Amino acid sequence: MKTIISLIALVVAVAQYGTAQAYQLIASDFTISGTSNLHDWESKVTKVSWTGAFQIMDDGTLQIRGGKVTIPVSGILSTKGRVMDNKTHEALKKASHPNIVFTATTVNATPSGTNTWTAQVKGTLSLAGVSKQVTVKTIIKAGADGKMSATGTHAMKMTDFGISPPTALMGTMTTGDAITLKFALDFTTSSKL
Repeated sequence: MKTIISLIALVVAVAQYGTAQAYQLIASDFTISGTSNLHDWESKVTKVSWTGAFQIMDDGTLQIRGGKVTIPVSGILSTKGRVMDNKTHEALKKASHPNIVFTATTVNATPSGTNTWTAQVKGTLSLAGVSKQVTVKTIIKAGADGKMSATGTHAMKMTDFGISPPTALMGTMTTGDAITLKFALDFTTSSKL
């Protein structure tokens, strides 16, 4: 009897998961910004990859299944040039930890307008060899032709991940500990999961 109940539960879980629609990332606008004692700074995230699926539930809520964002550290480039890039890559421990990875574990997404959801995306952020649980507030919108978009900002401190804020010019320029991640991601359907 226990085996039959387990089998039924598995079939139900697979059926629900099977209705999720896999999406691929088609465009991204992603920045990391902060301050220093000389000027504010901004780096552009030029490479982002995503795996995952979106599913609109019967009650109007939205679920994200298997959501994972990967950012190669080498693709983080500053408007200030190579010196800043090298400092950033060194601070993020590119040699030993070449990727920043966010893996969603739970998503609370409630309708906040027509084809729009406000989501609290909880997950594990792995950065410079340290992994921490974070919650990222995200606005998700469904568009025409099966497209989806996700936008949001997330404030954090470098030292929470064991990162020493970079310095330059023989220590005369020091960056602040607080940084802000700002993202706009566009997706389109790929294949059914």
